[in-house]
Amino acid sequence: MRIVMATVVLTALLARQWLGVASSIGAGLLLALWPHHLAATGVLQPEVMFGFFLVASLYAFARAWRSARIAWWIVAGLAFACAYLVNPVVLLFPVFVAALAWWHGRKRPALAMLAVFLVPVLAMGVRSAGLPHTDDASQGRAAMNFVQGSWPNYHQAARRFRSGDPIAVEITRHITV
Repeated sequence: MRIVMATVVLTALLARQWLGVASSIGAGLLLALWPHHLAATGVLQPEVMFGFFLVASLYAFARAWRSARIAWWIVAGLAFACAYLVNPVVLLFPVFVAALAWWHGRKRPALAMLAVFLVPVLAMGVRSAGLPHTDDASQGRAAMNFVQGSWPNYHQAARRFRSGDPIAVEITRHITV
């Protein structure tokens, strides 16, 4: 519950960077009353943590952009790294943010943020490279979903396969070959 409240507060603080006081409070209240956000507070789901780290990284980046302090850039890189460790979909976002900062002449802070972001990301890559490869990894599941999704009648055949339907057995045999 605390991480949800922290996300609400950070959302209001982030909105305060660009909006007025009333609008930033409104943004925080909107998130506090959002049904998905309320439903997710019962258990600590990855989406809750990902949302917190993403909002924290955006807030730190907004503070870094407005100030000359390198500490905010480092906090932004660390928050982006934490968001990546929860959900790797954020991988390119800090790279684009650093490129934007680089373009605006903030080369040292952009490099600092990117370096802090890349340390845990690369450490996880080295760790993952040392793990034994198994077929039940996410790549195997993704490939299986791709194969199943390329057969429009897969789900219907899979339901009828259990009853021994010969057509379903034949369709399933073609898919698995």
